Amino acid sequence: MTGSASDSQREVPGLPLRARREDRTASRFSRAAGVILASALVTALVVGLVHNVLIRRAEAFVAASLLDLTPIEALARDTFYLMWLTPSRLTGFDVTLECTVLVVLAPLVIFQAVLLAVGRLSPGRGILALLVGMLICVGMNQVRFVLIGVASYYWGMDTGFALTHVYVGTLLTLGGQALAVLVAWRLDFSRSERRHARSAHVSPSDRSSSAG
Repeated sequence: MTGSASDSQREVPGLPLRARREDRTASRFSRAAGVILASALVTALVVGLVHNVLIRRAEAFVAASLLDLTPIEALARDTFYLMWLTPSRLTGFDVTLECTVLVVLAPLVIFQAVLLAVGRLSPGRGILALLVGMLICVGMNQVRFVLIGVASYYWGMDTGFALTHVYVGTLLTLGGQALAVLVAWRLDFSRSERRHARSAHVSPSDRSSSAG
């Protein structure tokens, strides 16, 4: 009886050790995946900034399509979205690199890449937060394009364009970037915060009973 009891006592401590080894292996894989994903995100951002014409054309097309839902008749040509002021007068705006969503997305992408690279995020959770943040940035930038078009159409280039492009557009850009980063941060760490709160509410007696 004594010998069998001592044998079981020698076997039990090996279980947590094996679990810790498995956790360390899983953590290393997750860290490596995070570094690879972070490198891919930064590379994709750089490639997008260098080869930006396709993104700018897509943004111009979407802006013209949204404007066309209003009383304003609009169309897209290359990186321009255009409006008919009169049946014979056409005006428009070029979606330059400085105005494209790629520039708006840059802080969010770099923020997520750093968190992934240092192992603060799981790859799946990091991608989810990035996608939600990207939707916010893309939506905000399209709202800015549409407001510029509507204001320029009704109030003219001197007043409408200057007001929405310089002031309202800047506020929307900064606000959209800040909102995207805050939402991504919330999605990044909300689950780990809840898990930490649950573990903090476990009493010492519960821990000892579960350990026993």
